[in-house]
Amino acid sequence: MDDFERQLMQAMSRTDPPGAFEAKVLARVAREADGRSGLWRWFSRPVTLRWASVALALVMVATGVTWQRERERERGEQALAKLELALKITSEKLQKIDREIPK
Repeated sequence: MDDFERQLMQAMSRTDPPGAFEAKVLARVAREADGRSGLWRWFSRPVTLRWASVALALVMVATGVTWQRERERERGEQALAKLELALKITSEKLQKIDREIPK
């Protein structure tokens, strides 16, 4: 066995963790669990995340539908204004022609 293989075997050999390892891990888990607020714990539940995603999607769809309807209403108002202008111009031209034609 060459030096590289020996180093590899030594690095890969099984070793027991230090004596205080379990206590350190449990203390860190407890510390991180205490750091989360009740609201964060509520949102981190998978079912809650699903419902929050559904609620967000519904809000986005409702906002999109409302925005689309508002755009259509604005386009309708613009078309109505153009139609009224066209009718006014047509009426003025017809009145001018009617005055110019001898009776």
